[in-house]
Amino acid sequence: MGGPINQLLTMHKNTPEKFWKRVDKRSPDECWLWLGPLNEDGYGERFYVNGKRFQVHVYSYTISVGPVPPGLQLDHLCRVRHCVNPKHLEPVTCKVNILRGVSNAALNAKKTHCPKGHPYNSVNTYLRRGLRACRECARQRNREFSKARNKAVPRITINGKRVRIYPEGWPNHKTA
Repeated sequence: MGGPINQLLTMHKNTPEKFWKRVDKRSPDECWLWLGPLNEDGYGERFYVNGKRFQVHVYSYTISVGPVPPGLQLDHLCRVRHCVNPKHLEPVTCKVNILRGVSNAALNAKKTHCPKGHPYNSVNTYLRRGLRACRECARQRNREFSKARNKAVPRITINGKRVRIYPEGWPNHKTA
């Protein structure tokens, strides 16, 4: 029973003091920077409490505000990964945390128009291989392809039907 959060809340009395000694606490509105080691992504390395590891910003939030609600994670509102100021940390869903960031997924999700300036909206947008695509750009591509094909292989009338006679070697070439 218990789990890491309960162990965190029932820790030795001197653990928060040891933690705060490794924090550059400034004014309440400024970033409080973790002075301990940072990982390769710039987050404060883990902090050990009763033999358990905790991310330093999670530990700071938990001892200052309370446990992070289940299913949520902490977002650094200040965008400074080694900040442990609980005022700069907000519990959010994983999706919200990712979309607030600067990853490719976040940057693409923030786009409101395709590269040619057409709006990404419910009428003009569809999914293609799991990614957003612009219907107007697709229409323009299809028109250009049709024009090029019509120039290369014109239609002729045979027995009252309009047909194309593809040169030998073309994908639609059929031998009689």
